[in-house]
Amino acid sequence: MLYETVGSETYEIGGQNKLYASDVWVYNKLIGKRRKAPSMMVARKNPLTCSLDGKLYMWEVYRANFGESISKIAEVWYSYDQRECWWYDTKCRKWRLVRGLTEHCRHFSRELGVEIGSYGGKLVIFWVGPALYPFLGTSRIWCAVILLKKHCGRYNEVWGQVEWADIMLTAP
Repeated sequence: MLYETVGSETYEIGGQNKLYASDVWVYNKLIGKRRKAPSMMVARKNPLTCSLDGKLYMWEVYRANFGESISKIAEVWYSYDQRECWWYDTKCRKWRLVRGLTEHCRHFSRELGVEIGSYGGKLVIFWVGPALYPFLGTSRIWCAVILLKKHCGRYNEVWGQVEWADIMLTAP
């Protein structure tokens, strides 16, 4: 089990006593209450964490492809993992696929890393694309801005639409 603090909230993450768990609990110091947070998509025994700019990153050393990037936008948690974008449905307490992005997500390569964040209430995805000139060892950092629309009702879905995507940086 691991504890990580982001702002006034302390996160209790993963399993203990050599057991794997996907549970995440949050203790808010300001109000003195503990609540269940969205579970990790992959159960972890000894996760490593890092908090940066109000976001919490989790991973396990032995399986680099289990990394997740999680961001909260308009009180909804979003995650990018396994070449798909997910949102956390608090009604049924499970992660659900963001609709409308399947075709685009295959371009967001995970081999070299994907990070997500919030930009003006929209989802931003950064990823390392294929090398522009492989023999020079350069990489291209891409960015996509995703407009999110939540459709409440019988099926309670979140749809994503790529507003913009382009190369942000070419780096050695």
